[in-house]
Amino acid sequence: MTPTRRSVLAGLIGTGAVVSASGLALVLQPSLLVKPQGALLVLDAQQYSILAAIAGRICPGGDGFPSASEIDVAGRVDALLDRLPAGTAAEITGLLGAFESPIVGLLLDGRARTFSTCAPDEQDGVLAQWRDSRLPQRRTAFLALQHLCSGAYWTHPAVLRAMGYTGPSPGRAVPT
Repeated sequence: MTPTRRSVLAGLIGTGAVVSASGLALVLQPSLLVKPQGALLVLDAQQYSILAAIAGRICPGGDGFPSASEIDVAGRVDALLDRLPAGTAAEITGLLGAFESPIVGLLLDGRARTFSTCAPDEQDGVLAQWRDSRLPQRRTAFLALQHLCSGAYWTHPAVLRAMGYTGPSPGRAVPT
């Protein structure tokens, strides 16, 4: 039987819940918190920080393109989650907890640190491990986060301008 998206995310959420309930994740190392650029609608400060770290690695910017932090990709994803069914938003927030968890990292990859406190090259390695995992749940989870971050990034007006896109019709500028 092929696992569904919902069953995959539910399994990851369950793992994250076990880790969170034990409190061991915070004993090993707390998350590196980033101050949100605006009011949060769905995510809490820790979830926002985890997502900001992931987005920073998926959409680093450069060569005239803004970074994920410059255009607040994590805040844009938070706004998107607010428009989705509550169950879907809960799946994503649970996934962020599993992704950050040093216990999950230790069990699956030998990493006993939270994702947000890893160095950038270590974060790239963690993302690659999720992307290339033999476990379909991890690959699906990676794709969900990659698509959320990429969608929020590549639809931002500053990124559209950096690509040279000026709007849907000749002479119309991209709204700010």
